[in-house]
Amino acid sequence: MPRFDFLNENDVVSFEIVPEALEHLPIISAEDKLSGKERFRILLGSASILDASHAHLKISGVLEMEQGDDYLYGLYTEGIEQVTYDPQKIRSYVQSIQRLPQYRSFNHLGEIHTHPKSLLAYPSQVDLEGFVSQYEHSTAEPHKPYIFGIAGIHKSGEVECNFYRIVRVGKGYGFKLLDGDER
Repeated sequence: MPRFDFLNENDVVSFEIVPEALEHLPIISAEDKLSGKERFRILLGSASILDASHAHLKISGVLEMEQGDDYLYGLYTEGIEQVTYDPQKIRSYVQSIQRLPQYRSFNHLGEIHTHPKSLLAYPSQVDLEGFVSQYEHSTAEPHKPYIFGIAGIHKSGEVECNFYRIVRVGKGYGFKLLDGDER
């Protein structure tokens, strides 16, 4: 893949989700609303550089660990108003499943989690600090896609998922909705 700076706030990153993957995005159940338990999934797919200022991501799969597997593999743990995860272990696990021919193009694109308490499909300060720290500690690299989704509840009552990326803003960081819409 040619070099593309996914942190450049002026560049556009668009995306699509294949229908099969869409069916596996996390939802917020009535039980989750009461308990505050956040749900987590790993986004898999491919990236295409369309030109010097536009990349397109195709989310082809959504990886969810079976109940209990998260502890076994140490990839992530869903919790009350938080999710803990190990990005390096997630990337290693994704590389291991890419050895299977049917998953060869399923690259790690990012993560998505729910906000059952606030119900907002908008990143919290803790979310942003966690994603920024991945760039600051070189867990995420500017020339590789790394997106995050937040699932909330729209005023219509339906689950709403927004997808973001971290961008450089001056000497710091901010975030931007995919498809180039600023937030």
